[in-house]
Amino acid sequence: MFPTALTRLAIQDCGKMKAVCNLKLTKLTSLTHLELRGFPETLRLEAGCLNESIEELRITDLPHLDSLSGLIPTLKNLRRLKVDKCPLVNQKPPSRMHKLIPQ
Repeated sequence: MFPTALTRLAIQDCGKMKAVCNLKLTKLTSLTHLELRGFPETLRLEAGCLNESIEELRITDLPHLDSLSGLIPTLKNLRRLKVDKCPLVNQKPPSRMHKLIPQ
């Protein structure tokens, strides 16, 4: 699907995709920067659906995404997290994990 040496990836406008895990992004072992934008049907980003090599994660316009609590602890190298236009996630108070990630 994608070259395994890929370090940056932006995926957008996936209107009918419900599970980001279906993209098999864990095979991208060199991936350090990922942007997910425009997944209106996605409810969750689950533990194990992204590779722990990711340092920067941007999540935009996932209106039904309700939590990142299962995913964030698995991203051991995460340094920056940006969440925008995800009303169900943004309305919750920041967790301790969010405070550990530099803004």
